Amino acid sequence: MIILIFIAPSLRAGIICPTSLTLSCFDDINNLNLTGRATSTGNTSSLVRYEDIKSLNRCNIGTINRLWYIDTNLDGIFQPGVEENCNQVINIQGNGSPIEISFPRDTSYNCKDAIGFEKPTWISGSCDVIGYNVTDSKFEVSGDACYKILRKFTVINWCEYNGSSFGTGVWTHTQIIKIEEKNPPVIADCSNKLIGLGSDCKTSITLHNAATDDNNCPSQLLSWIVEIDLWGDGTVDYKYGFTEQDEFRIDPVANGKEITITLPIRVGPGIHKVKWTVRDQCSNFSSCLSLIETKDTSPPTPYIIDFITAAFQADETGLRIPARIFDAGSYDNCTAQKDIKFSYSPDISDSVRVVDCTNAGFQFFTIHIFDKAGNYEKIDVFMLVFDNGSCFGGRSLNGSVTEANNSPLKDVNMILKRPNEQKITTISDNRGSLTEAILPSLMII
Repeated sequence: MIILIFIAPSLRAGIICPTSLTLSCFDDINNLNLTGRATSTGNTSSLVRYEDIKSLNRCNIGTINRLWYIDTNLDGIFQPGVEENCNQVINIQGNGSPIEISFPRDTSYNCKDAIGFEKPTWISGSCDVIGYNVTDSKFEVSGDACYKILRKFTVINWCEYNGSSFGTGVWTHTQIIKIEEKNPPVIADCSNKLIGLGSDCKTSITLHNAATDDNNCPSQLLSWIVEIDLWGDGTVDYKYGFTEQDEFRIDPVANGKEITITLPIRVGPGIHKVKWTVRDQCSNFSSCLSLIETKDTSPPTPYIIDFITAAFQADETGLRIPARIFDAGSYDNCTAQKDIKFSYSPDISDSVRVVDCTNAGFQFFTIHIFDKAGNYEKIDVFMLVFDNGSCFGGRSLNGSVTEANNSPLKDVNMILKRPNEQKITTISDNRGSLTEAILPSLMII
């Protein structure tokens, strides 16, 4: 028996790649309808797969090597030398669209706190990678503004930039930001002041002031200069300010904040000049002059004899009583004892009282004690002034004593009494008559 074995020739599997092509960076490289598919040949039921090896920059521009292969063992892993393969090259290019960039415009403000930040904007292609950086150059004083910022923007398209500041893919612009403010600050207090002297006839001087800028700008610093001319003789004795050193320096302060200075010495009586000057950061300034008077405002301390007795003779013009007679050592912080004045009223010249026969007896006074500054204290005193009987006489009392039927009574005692309890007794004669010399102040009892 003859057996025929037909050996059919084997058809080896093969693969045919799609043609290489060029795409735009925004094309979908995974869209096989766009990129094409590999086809297999021969007797195979295996799957056709691909792997991409990309050489692209951040803008997705470059080359993709797409390896197509027949996955013989269906493991999804390409096995070189075993599985049939081919290579498709896909070139990715930029879209070439022009880039439009808008930079912030120059602007001005009246306060640093109001300075904002605007960033550049642009219109670019979908594949462009755009970035920017910014640097500020600040100038505290400039010719056309009191504060200026030169804000430099640099915009880079990293898809085109070649590393040169002036090359392709780079744009620069400098924005000018100005602070312009013309109004000077306003000093809060330029009024004159009165400061009382202490027990040593001197005083320390502490001054306060503040200023405000009408823009109410929190970051706006105000710089002070304070010049003090003691006794107003035209010479600046002390100067405080932002340009001075050590205890005489006043650091710039915030808008509205108070400054305080204290002189290093105690000052006696006088009138002194203080010049206040304040400047804002735009070199606008204000000045004013105030007077500080250091004055004795305390009255003397009285030491007074509150009761005195004295006597006089009626043949004199009366007893002159100076107000100073009641002093027992009154003193003052600024006036020497010998210069303290005494009077009977707020009129300093009213310093003498006169007692005579018309007003002898108890005297009640209010003594006023004055220092050189016109301050005074007052205290009540009293005094007993005697006439020593010298005012008794000069008048006579004549009369008669009778019974109810008008018959004279003789040897009748008549007592005359003065307010000071002095008594005088007289006796009527045979006819009932009596005569006695008395003072006008005598009373008949």
